[in-house]
Amino acid sequence: MGDVPLWGTPISEGPAFPNVHNLQLDIDFSTMHRNLIIFSKFPAVLKLWLDDWADSEDEPTDVPLRCTLDVLPLLQEYCGIWTPLHFLLPKPTLARIALSLCTPGELLSELRGEYKHITSLNARLPELDQQTLSSICACLPGLLDLRFSIFYDLEDGDVNDGFNPKATNFFSALADTPGLLGVPPTLQRLAISWEFDFDCLTIFDYFPVASPDRIPDFLVMRDTLRERCPTLRTLWFDGQDFMFKWRQLLGREEMEQENEIEDTEIENLREKLDDFWEGR
Repeated sequence: MGDVPLWGTPISEGPAFPNVHNLQLDIDFSTMHRNLIIFSKFPAVLKLWLDDWADSEDEPTDVPLRCTLDVLPLLQEYCGIWTPLHFLLPKPTLARIALSLCTPGELLSELRGEYKHITSLNARLPELDQQTLSSICACLPGLLDLRFSIFYDLEDGDVNDGFNPKATNFFSALADTPGLLGVPPTLQRLAISWEFDFDCLTIFDYFPVASPDRIPDFLVMRDTLRERCPTLRTLWFDGQDFMFKWRQLLGREEMEQENEIEDTEIENLREKLDDFWEGR
C-alpha cells in the first residue's frame, strides 16, 4: 500500500486497514497522546516505522503514552525514534527494536522495567560507556542480538598524545570481566562500531587515530564472552581504524582482525558490517 491521504478527516472517522502488515508513519509526537486511535485502524501490523515531523521549536508533550494491548496487538518489530518506546515495550509480541539516533539517557529513560520478550536491539548513539551498556542490558535480559553504532564528535580535549583513545578506552573497559558480565548470557550476536566526526577539531591538522599498542586483545574478549554466552556465534568490534570480526559457522569459524585501517577502507568496512550483520 502506498501513501494514504487523510488530511482533514477525523481519525475516528477514517477507514480501517486490516490487511496492512508493514506501517510507516510520520507523526507529531507533541500531540500523539491525543491521536493513539490511529493505531487501532491497523490491527494486523507486524512491523512499524515511526518518525517525528514536528518542528524543532514545538514543545514535547509531558503526557505519557499509555500501552493498551488492543492497539497493535500483533506488533513484532519497531524501527524509528526513541520517543514512543515506553508505549511499545510492554507489548509481549514485540521482539525487535531498531532506533535512529538518540542519546543513552533518552534510551534509558524509556526502559522502565525488565522486558524479557525483547530479543534484538539495534541503536545509533552519540556515545557509549560500559556502565550504560550494562544498564541497557539489565533491562533487556533476553537479548539474542545487540548492535550499537556510535557516532562521536571528536574534540581537541579528547586527543591524547596525538592519538584518539575513545574507542580503545571503551573496548579496554569492556574487556574487564565485570564489563563483559554485563551482557545477557542469552546473547548470540554482538556488534559495536565507532565512527568519528573530526569537524570539531581546531588545533590538529590531521585526523587522530587509535594507538596500535592500546588495542585490546579481542581473542581474549571473545573467549570470555563465549564462557558468559554459550550460544554466541557473531562478534564485530570496530574502532574506525581497527576492527575485529568473528563468526561461528556450521563446523568452522571465520575471523579477521585489522589494527591499522586506511581512511579509504572505512566506508567499505561499513558496508561489510551491514552485510555481515544481516547474514546472521
